[in-house]
Amino acid sequence: MVRSAPEDDAAWDRLEDLAASSQRPDEVAALYREVLGQDLSGDVAPQVAQRAVQFHEEWFGEDSPVLVECLARVLEVDPTASVWAFQRLTVVHTVAERWDDLLALYDREIDRCADTHRKANLLEEAAQTAKDFAGRQDRAVDYLLQLLDLRPKDRGLASSLERLLERQERWEDLVGLWRRQTEDASEEDARQLRLRIAETLFDKLHRPADAIGELQALLEDGGDDASGTVAMLERIARDEEAPSDSRRQALSLLRARYDAENRHSDVLGTLETALALADPSERVGLHRDAAARMTESDPAGALEHVGAVLRLDPSSIETFDQALGLARKAVAFPRFVELVLLAATEASEASDRARLRLAASSFLVDQNDLEQAISQLQSILAEPELDADASKSAARRLADLLGRVERSEERLDVLERIAQLETDKAERREALAEAARLAAVLGHTDRALGAWEQALVADPKDFFALEEIIGLLENEERHGELAQALRRRAESGVPPYQRRADLARMAAVQAGPLDAVDEAITSWNEIGASYGETADVVDALVDLYGRAERWEERAQVLERASQREDAHLAELRASQGDTFASALGRPEDAVRAYRRALEADVRHERARQGLAQLAEVESTRAEAVEALAKSYQSTDEWEPLLALLDTRLDVAPSAPRRVELLVQAADLQEHRAGSAGAALGSVSRAFALAPADERLEVRVVALADAAGDHTAAADAFRAAAEAAQDPERSVVLRQREANLREERLEDATGAFDAMIAALGKRPLRADLAAKVARLGETTERLEDAEASLRAASAHPHTPVEILGHLAAVQRQAGSDGLVATLERLADAQPSDLDAN
Repeated sequence: MVRSAPEDDAAWDRLEDLAASSQRPDEVAALYREVLGQDLSGDVAPQVAQRAVQFHEEWFGEDSPVLVECLARVLEVDPTASVWAFQRLTVVHTVAERWDDLLALYDREIDRCADTHRKANLLEEAAQTAKDFAGRQDRAVDYLLQLLDLRPKDRGLASSLERLLERQERWEDLVGLWRRQTEDASEEDARQLRLRIAETLFDKLHRPADAIGELQALLEDGGDDASGTVAMLERIARDEEAPSDSRRQALSLLRARYDAENRHSDVLGTLETALALADPSERVGLHRDAAARMTESDPAGALEHVGAVLRLDPSSIETFDQALGLARKAVAFPRFVELVLLAATEASEASDRARLRLAASSFLVDQNDLEQAISQLQSILAEPELDADASKSAARRLADLLGRVERSEERLDVLERIAQLETDKAERREALAEAARLAAVLGHTDRALGAWEQALVADPKDFFALEEIIGLLENEERHGELAQALRRRAESGVPPYQRRADLARMAAVQAGPLDAVDEAITSWNEIGASYGETADVVDALVDLYGRAERWEERAQVLERASQREDAHLAELRASQGDTFASALGRPEDAVRAYRRALEADVRHERARQGLAQLAEVESTRAEAVEALAKSYQSTDEWEPLLALLDTRLDVAPSAPRRVELLVQAADLQEHRAGSAGAALGSVSRAFALAPADERLEVRVVALADAAGDHTAAADAFRAAAEAAQDPERSVVLRQREANLREERLEDATGAFDAMIAALGKRPLRADLAAKVARLGETTERLEDAEASLRAASAHPHTPVEILGHLAAVQRQAGSDGLVATLERLADAQPSDLDAN
């Protein structure tokens, strides 16, 4: 009946009486709990709940499980019983020390409690129970956290909760607590809380990135004292166990902060630490930053950083120049050289290794460390994939240094290497000549001959090469080869007097050491046929025909000789000339008479004297001088022939003829007079008349080497360049002049002037501009270099390389035009980040 009418107290009374009389309370208790599980109305539920609890207490006691179940049912069905039923149930669980059940009871009651004040009290009780009775500190913390939501300004609660969280090491919750406290804290207290948050994130939660984020926000928010924030960032940056990215981020923030506070030494410290963490792409920027900060206060330290950049990017010319500038400022050239060589050793490209080693070698020479300079240049030449120009530059410098330390055998190898690499005819000829001369001095005759033969491949008419070959073969007494060499020169287009002399010399070798009588007879007959059967020809043939027992031919030679009355005929014609000149006043006829007298007797002295007098007469001057010259040529009288040179030049009909006369004079001055200097003067004059003649160019260099007068050679190239009609040829000659002045004369100023002139002829040549820039720096004539490069850059199609050289010079000179040049560079190379 009570199931359908739970509000019927009479029915419940009868059931309770029945239970008492029968001592069977269990069925009634179960029925109470069953009814409490039904959907009772608001008035009925409290009524049944009160009866059920009283019945259970009466029959089962306060610690009975069925009482606990009953009270739990009451709490579920009767909201009005939450206070008394909850209190009864807490007492039951407390007495029984069922803490988990008690805390679960609190949880349920807290969840359904709508009264804020009561809920706060429940949370306090639950926290106290969990902490003091149940030993559940974690649960106590959870309750206090909920309580703090209800009492956000309760500082005592916050302090208590903070201590509990720290003891429990519940760092996330502690961070959350502090974040909540910052909302109502003063500005300074909030900063301290945020700093503690960052410390906890880093030290306890091992989240350095989050810690740095908090510290960064603190710095951005400002504040009078950021020392704690900075100290925390310093800790992170120093912590070697922290992730590299986090350490780098901390260092970046520190660097910005130190900059703002002008703590330059601290900034440098962060850069050093950052470098240890950075990858190669980051290190370049860090090193550059450090160098920029140290340039004024510590140029030597800045040099170390720029040197590190050069090792990371050995192709950067700008970095090299920056390092050089710092070395000058710090007076630290030995260290600069060490850094350059380190960069060269680590460079991946052969061109970079070569360029750096070549530069280092120059400074090593300045430091008088020739052996180390030689070693670096040898390393360059050992590069298997180096381009020819770089190899040539290194080889030329190496050859010079090996000469200075008298390592001649090695120098010979290098000179031969230069000859193989060189493509310019004149330069190759010079290298071959130098190699040949050195080989001869060292006793390597075949190598010397080989070098001269290579020169003849390029120019079969190279008189100097032929002369050297003949001299070597004669000294070695290699008579067969000597005869061939003499024949070779005789057929090379030499002047007639030289051809006759070579044939006569060849015939003498054939007749003497070779004992080739028939060949010697053939040679002398050739001389007689070409130049006449003079006395020396007749004497030689008479002797040789006798040795060969060719008597008939010997008799014929003697017969021809006996029929000639050359001397008498010459005397008659000379007298005729005297008559025309002195008595009749007919100088033109007199010249012809004297000339015919010399045809009969090439040495007739009176005829020569008459011609010498007529050379002073304007109308006969040219003819008389040439007749005299022919006489002296025929008899190989070179001294009077040379004395006629200036007069012959005055009457020469054309520039080619004057060139021919000067070359002939140079041959005599060099080979007969033994004066390479005088020969150099004559060839230089010829070169100015024929600047396009490459053989004259080669001859100038060779004679300058022989005379040891490279100043005259440089002047000759300058004169030829000024006379050249072809601008390209003029540029080539100016370059040769510059090379001579710089490399042989150590005259950087003269070389600079020559290169300025060359660039003026060809303003679009980037290689010329590069040399002007380099020499301008060497000579400290930066203003002149800038003016020349600016003129070259005025062309609308100026290569960007020229603009780069102009910018470099302007940067060194501190020129006002630098910005404009850099803007042009940026316009020309918009994708080039360095230019921009």
